Amino acid sequence: MKQRTTNTKNNSNSDDSIFDSFTSESDSDNLISDLKKLSLNNFDTIPKKIIEKKSAPKKKSASNPDSLEETPKKIIEKKSASKKKSASNPDSLEETPKKIIEKKLSLDNSNITLEKIIKNKYILEPSAIPLCINMDILREYVRKDIDGNKEYFDDLNITYKISSPSKAEWILNKAILNGILVGAGNTSVDILTANVCIDVTVLTLNNSCTNEKSIMQNFSTGNNLDSLFNDNKGGKIVEIFKDKLIEKYVSYEKKEIYYAVFVCHKKNIYLVCFQLIPKNINNMEYASFSKSNKNILIDNFIDETYGNVKLYKSKKRLELRLCKDIIHLEHSIKIF
Repeated sequence: MKQRTTNTKNNSNSDDSIFDSFTSESDSDNLISDLKKLSLNNFDTIPKKIIEKKSAPKKKSASNPDSLEETPKKIIEKKSASKKKSASNPDSLEETPKKIIEKKLSLDNSNITLEKIIKNKYILEPSAIPLCINMDILREYVRKDIDGNKEYFDDLNITYKISSPSKAEWILNKAILNGILVGAGNTSVDILTANVCIDVTVLTLNNSCTNEKSIMQNFSTGNNLDSLFNDNKGGKIVEIFKDKLIEKYVSYEKKEIYYAVFVCHKKNIYLVCFQLIPKNINNMEYASFSKSNKNILIDNFIDETYGNVKLYKSKKRLELRLCKDIIHLEHSIKIF
């Protein structure tokens, strides 16, 4: 009889160690099922401490102060109390406006980020090809133009490109139903429709970037501009061009304004579009002078991922250049 008692005690210790491995709430829910699998069908023999261990909330423990169960009062206090600034705990600082915005965005739409909102400060934003452009017709006219010069390109081993900027304007207009060709370098845009206006350009991509596209030129303040360059007054120079740029596009504010760029690279032609956002012209800022003080780098015109805009002293002109990866842009379309 004594031996039997000893065995029962040993079994109890074994069972207890088994129960120690069950820690989650789901284990408690399935406790009976687990006991059956362990052939402990006589539930009256289950030690009281095992049941208590699985069902009772964690108790306060000096060795484990974080294991306290949160009472309703504590939960309310935790939700309503503001985090206080602490030198010893910098992560507990009160939430900044940026953190609040990010939290709100994450709740509303997980695909929206603060960075995307900030990105909308640029004057030029990458865009899908406007729906008014018929891509099949465009490809056909580009093919005809390139085929007419292909022998010339191949003999000289040079980049395939559309014949001229004016030919590019004409080609794009042929692909737009009811488009009106108004360009030829005399207006701010080249093609007009009821809702869209398009500035067309042809750029050649070599090495790290394309050649330049002229955004605007300002000779009317020539002497004053030279003086400002000499005095390193970059901010004032940019303000002059900012005002002129606003004036340039003021009559088109009710339409969508696009730059349609034919990018020529080796034996391929791509179409890349940017939407120009007039209200963001005010975000245009002076960034820095070049080492020679002969040009100024402009901030907030275009994301540097896609290109850069500089203002040149000698030309009195704003120029856009696109980066080498522009042909890999999501909305870049290979048309030849």
